[in-house]
Amino acid sequence: MSRLMGLVAGLSVVTIIAGIFAGSNLVTTIDSGTVGVKKSFSGVIQPDYLMPGWNPIFFHDVYKVTTKEIPIELKDLKPTAADNIQLEDFDTTIYYTISPSASPKMLEKYQTLTLVQDKTHYIGYNYIEKLATSAANEVISTINSMNLNKDRSNMERLIKEKLQSDLDANDNGAFKISNVNITSIIPNKSVSDSIKRIAESENAKKVAENELEIAKKISEKNIELSKSLDSKILAEKQLDAMVE
Repeated sequence: MSRLMGLVAGLSVVTIIAGIFAGSNLVTTIDSGTVGVKKSFSGVIQPDYLMPGWNPIFFHDVYKVTTKEIPIELKDLKPTAADNIQLEDFDTTIYYTISPSASPKMLEKYQTLTLVQDKTHYIGYNYIEKLATSAANEVISTINSMNLNKDRSNMERLIKEKLQSDLDANDNGAFKISNVNITSIIPNKSVSDSIKRIAESENAKKVAENELEIAKKISEKNIELSKSLDSKILAEKQLDAMVE
């Protein structure tokens, strides 16, 4: 009985100590999909990062940084195409991740350009948003308005490559652009009208070509029929001559 009482007392002490640690600045819990970045009392970002789970922090402040894929929506852009015609609207979504090992250095470098929501830090969000806007404008400036809606996948690839190149030039390996998804391309109204007229003209051309092909086939059929009739008439005349 005394053993059992001793065990219960020991567990109670452990529970109390754990509670004290949990409510202090000695340990912290890092959620799955995030890492922790420590900052000392003097405001210095520490170079190591904390993995998900319980971590000792010894009175450091801890920033929780997401390592999940982060979407950035670029909406209502009005870039100018290669033919110097401005689009009515261009929307795209950029997806990126940050390397956990680069989180402390990148947070220190881009702290003022980092989005914070619900105490979670999205490192470099505003920085990448600006670079992505620039990359989209640059890619579109190389493509004529009439061709913008013809190959979205190629445009997405070009924007992704341009943005990744710009990021690597400043912070090689820290950020990764995982995907680019163009959601809307609305050309200038004059271009839309031109595209519509071209489409109508192409349709009319196809109709005319079909009608010409049908007329050609009817003509060929009539010629064959005429030849057949001529042969029949000739045969009948030869038969009549033989009878006479």
